[in-house]
Amino acid sequence: MLHAVVHSPAYELAVLLAGFALLTVLALRGLSIFVAAPLCAVLILAASGRDPLAGMTGPFMAGFADYLRRFYLIFALGAAFGQLLDKSAAAAVIARAVAACVGSRWACLAVVLACAVLTYGGVSLFVVGFSVYPLAVRLFRAGDLPRRFIPASIAFGSITFTMTSAGSPEIQNLIPIQYLVSAHTGEPLTDARAGWPVSLIVAVLMFAAGQSYLEWSLRRARAKGERFEPRPGDPEPLAEPAVPPSAPSAASGSTAVTHQTVVGADGTATSAAVGTSAAVGTSAAVGTSAAVGISPSAAPAMSAATSAPVAPAPAVQGNKGLAARPGLLRALLPLAVTLAALNVLPWACRGLGNWLAGREAPVREGGAGSQVPAQAAHAANLRMQAAALLRSVPEDPTLAIFCGVLTAMLALRRFCKRPWECVGRGFVDGLIAIGATCSVVGFGTALVDLPAFQRVAHWVTHLPGDPLWTAALSVALIAGLAGSASGGQGLALPLIKPLYVDQLGVPPRALHRIVSLASGSLDTMPANGYVVMLIRVICGEVHSRAYWPLCVTCTLLPAAGTLLAIALFKLVPAWSYW
Repeated sequence: MLHAVVHSPAYELAVLLAGFALLTVLALRGLSIFVAAPLCAVLILAASGRDPLAGMTGPFMAGFADYLRRFYLIFALGAAFGQLLDKSAAAAVIARAVAACVGSRWACLAVVLACAVLTYGGVSLFVVGFSVYPLAVRLFRAGDLPRRFIPASIAFGSITFTMTSAGSPEIQNLIPIQYLVSAHTGEPLTDARAGWPVSLIVAVLMFAAGQSYLEWSLRRARAKGERFEPRPGDPEPLAEPAVPPSAPSAASGSTAVTHQTVVGADGTATSAAVGTSAAVGTSAAVGTSAAVGISPSAAPAMSAATSAPVAPAPAVQGNKGLAARPGLLRALLPLAVTLAALNVLPWACRGLGNWLAGREAPVREGGAGSQVPAQAAHAANLRMQAAALLRSVPEDPTLAIFCGVLTAMLALRRFCKRPWECVGRGFVDGLIAIGATCSVVGFGTALVDLPAFQRVAHWVTHLPGDPLWTAALSVALIAGLAGSASGGQGLALPLIKPLYVDQLGVPPRALHRIVSLASGSLDTMPANGYVVMLIRVICGEVHSRAYWPLCVTCTLLPAAGTLLAIALFKLVPAWSYW
């Protein structure tokens, strides 16, 4: 009788759903995803009558290692890139320049645009959060706006219309390239610019709708009497005079203080490492026993969790002691190189290679009577070799981010004391970040052979309607359960690619864009690591005050944007191949 109950479909489904629910609860309560994911996988396997040891040493570690192999360099280089821009104060310079262009009257818009510029340039989400938060506090204080909207403003500019847009070097836009490959040749069927007309339209509309909502919410809150609430440890007001880019700036010092101090919801100032013992996906608290995800690239000042601000780690002193901050153009240069290397360099190299190959004159072999001199034949051969070399330049996101890191090290070397230590710290942060996502992917891989998992996957992928719609729903649900957009893609793409691309013939470029957009919707549930980090650690808020506006702009709005993208691909089928 017990055996029949254990192997009944209803029991197996209940065990699977209970395991996913437990993973979410444990993450929300602060348990490291490095512990929560394998623990839940063991419990589900044991309750389903499977061998937990075989499941963990086999499928779990296979999924973990495969994801690590595919994406470690992207995570590590991206984290190193963020470290260099943070320690050299380039990220703060860009944020302040955007705010100066917009003006303090539009404080929320200035924060959103500053985050958008940094994230679309490839800067880590955590660097953006820690770099922009001091500026956001100053702007919101100047406008007397409720500070509970700061997390939503930072998140909206960081993880919506930029993170999943065409051309972005963020990992959520790059993962599909690794999975959507030809079954015959292994060549990628898509690139970072997949579906760019649809992506552009959706991004513009998402920005307009989200910004309108935030402005409306701020006006409504002020009408109810809400005002800016100053707290101990806040950065200095925006009263300082304009400082030339080459002169020392007090802002860099205030940013360092913010990196060290977090103000809790009760108004007490504590270390930034306090209050976050865990996060999910790609985030972490440094110096806690349950650190998961990425150690915030912009928070080098965090060390062991204490109840008082701590000094920056001596290994990476950042901008301390340096005489100047970079100018705006110098600060923007690494971002521009990254975007150009990702989106322009391969196209330009192929075009130049084709042009060189087309200029080749026919070479006739012969003796002394040949009409083509030996020098011309040699030049033609050199042109062909150069053309072949240019045509072989890969469209590789890893290469693009490496170019950005190299540019940052060269252009910002005067403003960063120990650039190699920044790179080293970034690689460690990248390893922690991808390790957290690998744990989520391994968790799903360990369960993929369970009958209940197979039934759920079959049900979701075979829903009636357009394949793009069912693919979007699959990715969104898995990303929501995993608490990670990148982890959700890593789990969903191996399941949906053979069915949708290989069997149903769904255009890979359209699927790429839909998967990216959908993964950025339900992943921002309350237990998501970035959400926990942003609300509680960076901004010192609580979910009850700050989560709803973030949910509207970063969960509901991307979900609506995904539906709009599907409609646009159906309205203009040619865009599915752009």
